[in-house]
Amino acid sequence: MTLQDRDLLAQLRLQQGGLVEIVALGTNQIDWLEILNHLDVDGLETHTTDPLNNTPCNLLNFLTEDENDSICLIKVKSAGGQTWTSTLPVSGPVVMQGDPREIASIEELNSVRDLMHLIHEVTRKPVMLVPEADDFYRTRPYLRV
Repeated sequence: MTLQDRDLLAQLRLQQGGLVEIVALGTNQIDWLEILNHLDVDGLETHTTDPLNNTPCNLLNFLTEDENDSICLIKVKSAGGQTWTSTLPVSGPVVMQGDPREIASIEELNSVRDLMHLIHEVTRKPVMLVPEADDFYRTRPYLRV
């Protein structure tokens, strides 16, 4: 474990309340659908739920950025066991929220890095891990890929 990793884990432990977010800058809803396809291919556990009828989402409803009444709740389980949540539709970049208490070991931190790298490989856009914030563009990231 590097000194930087140790410092990062300490920062995550000290975070009082709030969540952490994986943010893929410059992405959109179509990118999110592509990411979801790759997560399945890479064997990561993903669940989509339409909250109106508690059934799996029809992702075809989100293939365009046109307005529609559909909502989809997304949960992704990383290799380290962390649960990351998001929703469709999105009006900005892809954002996944997680609990910093689920990133307590180097193995868990590395699984977050792996997830961030996978998102970066799919989108070719910068991906960062930040504390939950209204303006993540002005928030100093914990990690950046």
